[in-house]
Amino acid sequence: MGHRTNYILIENQEYDVYYAHWDANIIGRKLFYGPDSLIQYIRPLSVSEKLLDTIWAEGSVLVDIDKQYLLFWGDEFLWHNSKLVTYFIKMLQDTTWREWNIEWAQEGQVDVARYLNIDLKEVINELEDEDEEGNEEISLSNNKEYSSSDLADLLEQMLNNHLQNLDYDPTTTIRDIIKEHRNKGNEVSVNPHALEHENLNVEEKERVEVVKQLTDWIINLREGKITLP
Repeated sequence: MGHRTNYILIENQEYDVYYAHWDANIIGRKLFYGPDSLIQYIRPLSVSEKLLDTIWAEGSVLVDIDKQYLLFWGDEFLWHNSKLVTYFIKMLQDTTWREWNIEWAQEGQVDVARYLNIDLKEVINELEDEDEEGNEEISLSNNKEYSSSDLADLLEQMLNNHLQNLDYDPTTTIRDIIKEHRNKGNEVSVNPHALEHENLNVEEKERVEVVKQLTDWIINLREGKITLP
């Protein structure tokens, strides 16, 4: 069991492959705090000799430091919803990943291998079963009409899941941010009870600022103030 994930760091035109056993379904959360936090999170992970193949991999994050390029796939919220992916990427680029080029790996591990110039035979497992039920779910989700409010709700839920049910109790600052928005009549239901802080290498002040940025962005999306290029 697990949510098997590869992380790849490219620096000075050389790459290292890392492995995390439980990250694939929460990859989106790992990206919230920007490149510096993510890179610091990745470096202590177990180094792998090669990429997981298409059966075992359930998500990947590739960070090309040289080119300021991020390629990723996975996450329980994003995997079946291409429109949400588009707005999630837009949110990152408007907040914590400014000046970075960010793309979703449409073909998952295959796209990651292509970027690294790895022979696709090394990652494509011919025994891979066709997931008809999963493909049908993706098709239904991609064909569904989502309003700005719907997308904002999903992004807010991602943030909620990141903030709740953990051991860290944040300062009252985050609570004040939420209270301020509610006093202005803005719809926001971010749960301030806790922050997913372990291994994020983020100072408390920065965490507060990131939560504020993401919350503000989601509110602007709900109010129709966010447009795609």
